[in-house]
Amino acid sequence: MNWNTSSTFTPVALALGGQPARKARMLGDAAYILIKDWPSAAGEEYVSAVKA
Repeated sequence: MNWNTSSTFTPVALALGGQPARKARMLGDAAYILIKDWPSAAGEEYVSAVKA
């Protein structure tokens, strides 16, 4: 995967584990937030998020 592309899209807000929502404006932003702040590395939701 080339992480240096912009791949911009309409910003989305991601709120994980009761933390304040953070805006993702690019695919790299979303991936970073999900990898760094996902509340648990187990469970059905985690597996679904990784596949997406």
